[in-house]
Amino acid sequence: MREYHMTNRFEHKSSLSAMATLGMLLVVVSFLSACGRSDVSEQVTLELKDPRDARVARSYGWRARAIEPQPQWHPTENYIAVRSKTGIGVLQEGSGGEDYIIFRGGQNAWDPQWVNSSQLVFGPAWRPANNATNFTMPSGKLMIATLGLNGFKEIDDFLDRGYDPEVASENAVYAQFGEDILHITQSERGDVEESFFIRGFAPRSHQNGVGMSYQTTPYPMKDFWTGESGSGSLVVRWEPGMVDLVKGAYDATWTPDGQVLATIKNENSGGEDVLLIPGPGQEVKLLATNASNAAPHPRFALAAVSDGDDGIRLLSYDRRVDIRLARRGHSPQWNHDGTRLLIQVPTEEDTPQLRVLVIVWRDAAVEALPE
Repeated sequence: MREYHMTNRFEHKSSLSAMATLGMLLVVVSFLSACGRSDVSEQVTLELKDPRDARVARSYGWRARAIEPQPQWHPTENYIAVRSKTGIGVLQEGSGGEDYIIFRGGQNAWDPQWVNSSQLVFGPAWRPANNATNFTMPSGKLMIATLGLNGFKEIDDFLDRGYDPEVASENAVYAQFGEDILHITQSERGDVEESFFIRGFAPRSHQNGVGMSYQTTPYPMKDFWTGESGSGSLVVRWEPGMVDLVKGAYDATWTPDGQVLATIKNENSGGEDVLLIPGPGQEVKLLATNASNAAPHPRFALAAVSDGDDGIRLLSYDRRVDIRLARRGHSPQWNHDGTRLLIQVPTEEDTPQLRVLVIVWRDAAVEALPE
């Protein structure tokens, strides 16, 4: 484990220099990934309803350094950006592969998101305390962290306001600011432009940069703005002029082929269910009961979900595949090629354990998504 202490430097680097640095980084990461191993004691218990589909070949992991580590897979490689109490880090496959940077000057790193293969955008802390009666807008900035050969080499200003960033497409970002959603773009020269997009919360974008969704309330976060009861509605903007409203839905995510997965409160059971929203004007389908945190697979018509029994399930969109991948865990997240599933496992301490399940597909039990 290595730690790096550094001060903020606000200096724009050329794209050629960034690509050269990234190339060196990927060589190091590829070597570390090839050396990664896991002990027999690290294996996760696997329960299969259909043995043809998938199995966990091995697993590995780290103890998080924050109660909310907010891990994010790199878009093309098998390493993970993660926040700590004092900064941000990169977790590489294999034992001991941890590079953390500790920020000076009180800067925190909340909601990190990969803008491209060499940069992360993150914001200030904004979640109010559980007993808070007032909400003060965060005074911090949106920041950009650039990767170097040994972790992060520089931290730059991105925008002087905003939090909870969401990458819309290459060099474009949504961010929250109170009850407003901001749209932020960055030119090749590094110039940043920001504009008001719409009133709403929790923007989520499809990878094509056209489709996006947002909520009419900040549910399940505390509502300081709208006064609406319940979870409000999910607005799905398939493209300009083509919009659907799904009452009660929240925690949306887009599948690679342009569908939407979302969570909804089950008023009868008191638990949560996962919905599949197939397309504009189409009937919303119930994908899973007693489940939440849907994570769409990048290649197959599958989603990993947190189930109400504190485990992880794998479901196909046609409901023909239903597999229990892990007895304990929540917040599943696929890597770029769908061979690894990151989950968070509660521990007796405040911070969770981050576990990566390496998935082996025994045969083509589900159809591949269209390119």
